[in-house]
Amino acid sequence: MDKYIINGGNKTSGSVRIDRAKNSLLPIIAASVAVGEKCFIEDFPHYSDTETMLEIVRAMGGKYRKKNGGVEIDASGLSTGFFPPKLFSKIRASVFMLGAVISRTGYAETVLPGGCNIGARPVDIHIYALNRLGVETKEENGRLVCRCEKMKGADMELPFPSVGATENAVIAASVAEGTTVIKNAAREPEIADVARFLNNCGAKISGAGSPIITIEGVKRLKGTDYLPVPDRIEAGTFLLATVLLGGETEITGCGIQNISAIINKTEHSACKLYSFNDKIYIKAKGMPERIRKIVTAPYPGYPTDLQSQTAAVMSVANGSGVLTETVFPSRFGYASQLKTLGADITVKGNSAYINGVKSLAGGEVYAEDLRGGAGLTLACLKAEGRSVLHGVEHIDRGYDRFEEKLSALGLDIKRVKNQITREL
Repeated sequence: MDKYIINGGNKTSGSVRIDRAKNSLLPIIAASVAVGEKCFIEDFPHYSDTETMLEIVRAMGGKYRKKNGGVEIDASGLSTGFFPPKLFSKIRASVFMLGAVISRTGYAETVLPGGCNIGARPVDIHIYALNRLGVETKEENGRLVCRCEKMKGADMELPFPSVGATENAVIAASVAEGTTVIKNAAREPEIADVARFLNNCGAKISGAGSPIITIEGVKRLKGTDYLPVPDRIEAGTFLLATVLLGGETEITGCGIQNISAIINKTEHSACKLYSFNDKIYIKAKGMPERIRKIVTAPYPGYPTDLQSQTAAVMSVANGSGVLTETVFPSRFGYASQLKTLGADITVKGNSAYINGVKSLAGGEVYAEDLRGGAGLTLACLKAEGRSVLHGVEHIDRGYDRFEEKLSALGLDIKRVKNQITREL
């Protein structure tokens, strides 16, 4: 395991290019299993989560190879519906594979998926969607067993606009017999991205990105080349980094149309912000204005995946504010670590009450999940003096070369091998 050594106090200066969206790549890998022909995903970044998904495909009889900056996935040789327990339990997004695998083999057996420790994230809605498509599911000896000879289209209304369940249902319904209508569907841009990928493969999906998605099932899908959308969470992270630290940053390839909620909040704390084409230029003093209230919500609301980064900004903002989490209420595990750096943050229920302080002080902190780790990284970069951040393997799940990109902006951050094991 590695750690970051960070000397805080520097401002940003330079340009950073945004990678393709992790939250698109994961379901697109799953969708390629349903396709069953060669698919080439262009401009493929290195996230540990996507590497795990690719290894799941390989373990189940598929193939992949990296070339020309992308990855070619060929799931035509899929030979089993039995998911490798160690890999499947490692990453929550592996649940996207269920519908795709069942569509190919008629059977899937797995343990429950893993991922970040950010509170309960049940797969009930995924199971509901698959049940509506005719999949029989039951637990046997602590494992989830799914069976279906032929999925059939159906109307369904999700009890919550779950991103993962929406994507799972869209993938499975693409090759189900008949028409599927998904109501109360999640609206995230990544869902529309997966639908575009599947439509390129011959699917008939309309309404993706809206609360109602209609899928006309087709008998088979064909391979395609595809370029996923930029990662709006990475773009938001670098926007917030500049607001927090001060300086000038040009953010390129960021998919501006998908981050309006982030830009709207950022503009209140930044000195200058210009956006054009796929570029954002931001110049900030590093003394954030008061952010009175942030409430995370499903898209097009404020992203839950930027909650901890926003908390880092609020911790040194001029005044107090409230940060309320409505998607994953237990997502405040990083709060105690922020306190180690001198932040004044109190968590009550699903809200964090933050009083801005004049400065943070360097310290030794631990990342326990992906986005919490990103927020702590920004806080350490703001803190006066030297900080050590352990658990950076969590950050690798959703950021490619995060420390290198930050360093290229003039920030003092290095990655080194960690010889310390934290006692829990």
